[in-house]
Amino acid sequence: NGDQLGAWATLEPALQQGGFHAFLLHGVTGSGKTEIYLRAIEEVMRQGKEALVMVPEISLTPQTIQRFRGRCGEVAVLHSHLGNAERGGHWRRVAAGQAQVIVGARSAVFAPAKKLGLIVIDEEHENTFKQETTPRYHGRDVAVMRARLENIPIILGSATPSLESWHNAQRGQYTLLTLPQRVLDRPLPQVGLIDLRHQPPRKGRPSALSDGLEHAMRTALKDGGQVMLLLNRRGFSTHVHCPSCGHVESCRFCDLALTYHKERDIMLCHYCGYEQEPQRNCPLCGQSAVRYQGLGTEKLQVEIEERFPGYVVRRMDSDTMRKPGSHGRVLSAFRRGLIHILLGTQMIAKGLDFPNVTLVGVVNADLGLHVPDFRSAERTFQLLSQVAGRTGRGPAGGRVLVQTFTPEHPCIALAATHDYAGFVAAEMTHRRQHNYPPYQRLARIIIRSRDQQAASAFADQLADAFQRTLQMMAAQGPAEVRVLGPAEAPVFRLKGHYRFHFQLQSPSPGTLHQLLRAVLPAQRAPAGVEFTLDVDPFNML
Repeated sequence: NGDQLGAWATLEPALQQGGFHAFLLHGVTGSGKTEIYLRAIEEVMRQGKEALVMVPEISLTPQTIQRFRGRCGEVAVLHSHLGNAERGGHWRRVAAGQAQVIVGARSAVFAPAKKLGLIVIDEEHENTFKQETTPRYHGRDVAVMRARLENIPIILGSATPSLESWHNAQRGQYTLLTLPQRVLDRPLPQVGLIDLRHQPPRKGRPSALSDGLEHAMRTALKDGGQVMLLLNRRGFSTHVHCPSCGHVESCRFCDLALTYHKERDIMLCHYCGYEQEPQRNCPLCGQSAVRYQGLGTEKLQVEIEERFPGYVVRRMDSDTMRKPGSHGRVLSAFRRGLIHILLGTQMIAKGLDFPNVTLVGVVNADLGLHVPDFRSAERTFQLLSQVAGRTGRGPAGGRVLVQTFTPEHPCIALAATHDYAGFVAAEMTHRRQHNYPPYQRLARIIIRSRDQQAASAFADQLADAFQRTLQMMAAQGPAEVRVLGPAEAPVFRLKGHYRFHFQLQSPSPGTLHQLLRAVLPAQRAPAGVEFTLDVDPFNML
């Protein structure tokens, strides 16, 4: 269409001339970003070169491979759910130049392609591109640097670009391409907000579904449509507590409540993997009336199957998608209409294209909003916008219903009107006021030890070293680094270790790195204490 032709007119000369160019493709959900990727890859292949396509979720890989295999020759796949032999086979094919397109998650950025001509990053805003364990890296940022080093173009695509990428486009480091309309002029779905604070109480067992959402589901299914439900929390009950003394069953190694998984009949910590048998009596007061409360995808599936007998319900989360090929099998069955209701965590929220989905329901929009992380509003807006985009892609249209306790929150209210520009304007003002990215660079240092006193003492030692070095740097000129901490991490005890953290902010990456290089190599942590550095952190907990 016209919008795609306009974007292609800017992109095509860069692909033909070669050289490093970074493009941010901002297109609303269903606007045809994939067709732009395919045309770009075909142009690169015509030149005898290869393309690397990075996707944030393994669940997107089957759909991506299916689209590219039809038009792009040999496709190699690289992600962590492949067996070692299979992954090794794909790796060797890439190294031998036998694959024209490489598709994979973040680690695919290191694929040994010899004649790379283009890198595409789909859903570039996703935090799954960030590796949270050593070696810490952000797949998107590494990809941009690889494109620069290989002197080739890179396309970063998203309906809700990260604020860092949007900022780079606004200051001219990336070229902005826009697709403001859906293909075939289909409208974006109407989004309705259901205020859970004013829902009338139901008789009997509490329900995850409001009357409005349940009625809309019945209507959509009766008319032959399919339904997707998002609940970004797995398990059956998110916590178990005693109503008599108030005790909440927590992990032995983390300051976190255990989640009850009914299928395995186990209490599980989602951070460290600790498991224990479910408690029938309170371990503190001995009362037998312990309550299993909170809502996860497992409990939601049980309720949906009870309320909608005769319809096929499937769940997609990391509990059900463990076996190789499970993503592809479920999504293929859903595409063929063999599944009526698909519910799951954020893995169903992005990139998937199902024309017969006429209703998307968000069971609780507030789950990720009230956490001590400056990106929580951005993540919530992106998740709601992305899951809303799964509907209305066919001739039957579609609608979205969002259940929330805070419908007036800007990120929820603006997501309901598909107002990305309004959200960016408000969030950028907030970021500038508090010196957060993209206006300043951020580094986080975490000190951890099984001995709380030892960790605290080394954190104080590190704080003194930072202050002394900052004073020395200030004598040579203004040292624009703000050091916050040490403080207890929001999750203080994790995997048996007590954790303190620092946050370092600076408008100058060079000054920030200068301070880190001056302080950290000279610090020797005592036995049993370790510290880690995370530059541009995505997890602040």
